[in-house]
Amino acid sequence: MTVEAIANRLRGDVDLEYRFVISIQGFTIGVSSNSEALIQQLTSYFGHLVVNAERWDCQVEAIEGSIDLSDEGWTDWPREAGKSGRKEAYIDGENFRLIHKIKTGVYLLQSSGGVIIRGHCSANDNQVINAINAQFLNHRQHQGDQLCHASACQLGDTVAAFAGFSGGGKSTLMLHCLDAPELSYLSNDRLLLERRADTTIARGIPKLPRVNPGTIVNDFNLRSMLNSDELARYEELPANELWDLEDKFDVRVDQVYGQHRLAEQGNLGLLCILNWHRNSEEDTEVRPVMIEQRADLLAAVMKSSGPFYLDIDGSPLSPNNAPIPERYLHALAPVDVYEISGRIDFQAAKDQVVALLRSLSA
Repeated sequence: MTVEAIANRLRGDVDLEYRFVISIQGFTIGVSSNSEALIQQLTSYFGHLVVNAERWDCQVEAIEGSIDLSDEGWTDWPREAGKSGRKEAYIDGENFRLIHKIKTGVYLLQSSGGVIIRGHCSANDNQVINAINAQFLNHRQHQGDQLCHASACQLGDTVAAFAGFSGGGKSTLMLHCLDAPELSYLSNDRLLLERRADTTIARGIPKLPRVNPGTIVNDFNLRSMLNSDELARYEELPANELWDLEDKFDVRVDQVYGQHRLAEQGNLGLLCILNWHRNSEEDTEVRPVMIEQRADLLAAVMKSSGPFYLDIDGSPLSPNNAPIPERYLHALAPVDVYEISGRIDFQAAKDQVVALLRSLSA
């Protein structure tokens, strides 16, 4: 099986007549599709990043239409600790990886030139968005950036990042920090770090925050995302049930907070690692830590490159390839690192974090 053969099978005889180009921090991605509706969805999502260009650094082809490749030899991609069920399967070849999204049936062929996607793309546009962002993530990791499981906001040129294991509240805390009108949104769930001399550059990706109903209900800025019936239904739920709901909503940062509240990169001033608990009786505390002495906290920061990643020579990365702690410690050496412990109290944590960020950027 060659990459050309798989590409031809995915493309078929479909005409990709609709297209646009985005620029993420100077890295250009051409996106084409046979679906005008999908292109409209994507241009709306990426908004201000859409540019006029006749050439680009990599290509994303999103083909609307079902296909069945179940006769191929698939291997399940291992899930992260604490997660179960089949999410993705893959096939590796020379300079390519073919990925199958189990739940949606979408297929994605990742090679050094970009990605070809086929399936019900309009109904699963989030998977197309993730594939587009993955091209920028790959590009920056080829330049030596470290990928982090973190959200981030920014004040002037100074960035505050929030890391934690899934479901810990890092997106919610970041959004609470945006209550401070001088702060801007940088990134959600993925953050890239580049060490430059005595400074660490933090880069975001254009991925909207995805939050659960509990975040919306308890954040005045977001409540308009739900209608009155939805608000009433969620507000009737006990706090623990509301926290555990897996319904997800995209927060349109430009619409909620304003177009001027979007940032792309800055100097990482502080990293806050969430290690708090719903049932704790201790006050919420934000205290400095020596990250090189806390392997447990560093584990919450590090993020595997994932199934879309290919090395700079085009070879797929093994799913068992773990992040290298020393590289993260090097990137974080100039950064003030804090542990947030005690009970989960977003207002208390936000007040302390914003005060720290203001002092750093003064």
